[in-house]
Amino acid sequence: MNQLAITAPVEGELVISKETILSGRTLPGRTVTLDNGTQTVAAADGTFSFPVTVESAFNSVTVSDGVNTVVRRFVCDPDPRKRYNFFIDDNVFFLTELVRKQHKSIFDSFHLANLRRLHKEYGMKVTLNTFFHNAHDPAGFTTAELDERYKSEFADNADWLRLAFHAYSEFPDAPYSKAYPEKLPEHHRLLKSEICRYAGEQTYIEPVLMHFYHISSAESRKYIADAGMNCYTLPTREWEERFAAAGRKYPAQYNYEFNQLELQLVTMANFSHPDELEKCMNAAYAADERRFLLVGDHEQYAYPFYSNYQPDHLERMETMIRSLAEHGYESTYFTETLLK
Repeated sequence: MNQLAITAPVEGELVISKETILSGRTLPGRTVTLDNGTQTVAAADGTFSFPVTVESAFNSVTVSDGVNTVVRRFVCDPDPRKRYNFFIDDNVFFLTELVRKQHKSIFDSFHLANLRRLHKEYGMKVTLNTFFHNAHDPAGFTTAELDERYKSEFADNADWLRLAFHAYSEFPDAPYSKAYPEKLPEHHRLLKSEICRYAGEQTYIEPVLMHFYHISSAESRKYIADAGMNCYTLPTREWEERFAAAGRKYPAQYNYEFNQLELQLVTMANFSHPDELEKCMNAAYAADERRFLLVGDHEQYAYPFYSNYQPDHLERMETMIRSLAEHGYESTYFTETLLK
């Protein structure tokens, strides 16, 4: 029976310092050796620890107690900056609006005009996770109706305004985990081609979150990881299970099968009223492991014709973005900055 175990970091854990502690347990009194030759003796309760200096983004250490050997892989992002990644899900209303109202500028859309204001005031960068089909439009709008007249304007703002694949349409629910997981590559190719056509290649970015989170097909998940989706957000419930198993919280976890950094979401602006959002954000700032924060929103709650319209929706979004700026968080794209 293998009595040797490494308890921290967990396999694939992201650590945020070049100086970290490797902890574990074995039989009391055993001499434990790290692969660099450093030794220690397990305490009376079998625990041991080593200081470890991290030299790269991807790391592996080997520990032996003279009987058993354990290898532990983990990743490191030592960038000391406080950063956040902001995305908005389910975007297709503003694209429909551009066509139906024949706007001269993309910023004639109140949705994009508000985002531009937040960018100018708070340095916000945003990813709009888009659909091809508008499930709420009686005429069945698709982005195939959108011509290329706005392409240069999208390109001119691509330093802060990006568009990403989300799903073919809002419905059915859980498209790539239950409805048709095998369709993801086809839908991804369609959406990417469409975005590059009407908004330019420099505007396209891979998402950090899937519609309804999960991809149940290993082939489809590998496809989108190979396409450049190097971050993958998991729901809060699954993170709570992982933290309970580890006995502590940690920032993120690398999935070596798919080469993706698995992330946790702080909140969505549409989830809470402004005062509740402030409390949620303050709790995130206070957590030692949360030096980079993933936050989001949904487009549809800003539109008065939507059945669940939130009259204070724009206030909610600004409350979250302003709070991040006031607490010193820089807006970045995690696909371009984490583990770099």
